[in-house]
Amino acid sequence: TGRRVLVTGASGSIGRAVTRHLVRTHDVISLSRRPPAPGGTWIRSDFTSPRLTELASRHVDVVVHLAAETGGDDTACLEVNVIGTLRFLEDMVQRGTRRFVLASSIAAVGCLSPGFRPRELPMSDDYPGEATDSYGFRFPAEVLALQLDGDSAVHAVVAEYLDTVAVPHATSIVENVRRLVRTMLPTGGLTLDLVCAQLAAHPRTLQRDLAKKGTSFASIVDEVRREEAERYLRETEMPLGQLSGVLGLSEQSTLTRACHRWFGLPPSKVRGVAR
Repeated sequence: TGRRVLVTGASGSIGRAVTRHLVRTHDVISLSRRPPAPGGTWIRSDFTSPRLTELASRHVDVVVHLAAETGGDDTACLEVNVIGTLRFLEDMVQRGTRRFVLASSIAAVGCLSPGFRPRELPMSDDYPGEATDSYGFRFPAEVLALQLDGDSAVHAVVAEYLDTVAVPHATSIVENVRRLVRTMLPTGGLTLDLVCAQLAAHPRTLQRDLAKKGTSFASIVDEVRREEAERYLRETEMPLGQLSGVLGLSEQSTLTRACHRWFGLPPSKVRGVAR
């Protein structure tokens, strides 16, 4: 306990779950382009060009490497997943870090220990990328017999993450939608189609079911956004620019207008009233 942990890719769903868990007992530094989960220190960058000067003389005990490029062209994938990963890890080693958790299977290729190195990759050495369904690994059969030690901390993180994405069948359709909206807001990619995909429902069917309950998808998004805004403003000192991203808003001015509509006050005044 009490270690300084640097998490890359901290704004993704798994990264946010990992960060929320680690900040309870560790000094967490989140490295991501989008806002991570609240708590710890956020360095707004990606690991291929991190503003590591912001770390200054702060020693990092553990790096949890989650970031990876899963889209874009071949050159981008090569630059991020292979070259970027190696440069980043080498830099952290030079800074004195000795413990690394390579949690991104894409970025970890080529960085595995000799005893757990893939025998074959489904791509040639000189080709930087393949279609998504072409990735994979072939290991010696004896690897399957390796004993994996139980890790209660990892289990807790995975369980927490699954709780955020699993939709309980016992709750109402409105509560299911609210739960998914709350989870997806910080990603900046919340859409009706994405929520419907999680619920295995057609958009028109979902809208019709919500209308029967006296609400709509847009209304639920606005309500959840208002609740989250009020909670963060009252309970945290999160910068307003970062809060805008957490709420899935494009810029701080949008947050200001929304707060005037919700509370009749700008964000700074809402925070001041809470104090």
